[in-house]
Amino acid sequence: YRGAWALRHILDMPPPPPPLEVPELNPSEARNRGKPFRELLKQHQADAKCAVCHKTIDPLGFAFQNFDISGRWRDVEHESYKRGELDGRIAWGGEGKTRPVDVAGRLPRGEEFSSFAEFKRLVVEKYQADLVRGMLKNWFVYGTGRVPGIDDLAEISEIMTANRAGGYRLRDLLKAVVRSKAFREG
Repeated sequence: YRGAWALRHILDMPPPPPPLEVPELNPSEARNRGKPFRELLKQHQADAKCAVCHKTIDPLGFAFQNFDISGRWRDVEHESYKRGELDGRIAWGGEGKTRPVDVAGRLPRGEEFSSFAEFKRLVVEKYQADLVRGMLKNWFVYGTGRVPGIDDLAEISEIMTANRAGGYRLRDLLKAVVRSKAFREG
């Protein structure tokens, strides 16, 4: 899920939808309990229909393994997790043996990383244009209430070209979206 989310929302490289007949990965299943997530994904990738997309999705998703199911930072992962409650909120507690979190992965163009910090550095260095384009598309959706069409994508490209030299300053990008034909007339 994390790799597909990152491809969709961070790198603007959405993966295709999964085939309908492929069963969902279930870490709670008896045969899967206690196994590292990386190992579970290898089982899932054994199916050639899944492996095609998961070659790109999974190595990217490993960047987020330091975050537990509740989004908190962790340096170790547990064999299993149990849903509980803390101060009236859902809390997931780890149970069983622990192991260091394995964050090593690869970005879609082949750059390898071994930590979340290294992943972030590589994304900023190598994928800045992808990041900016995805953000602009989302702003267009938010501002116009529709998915960008061909004319909108051309306008997004123009905004990117005009702002590349300035380092894609957020303020300038947002102003450009508000001044765009799609926003004003859409």
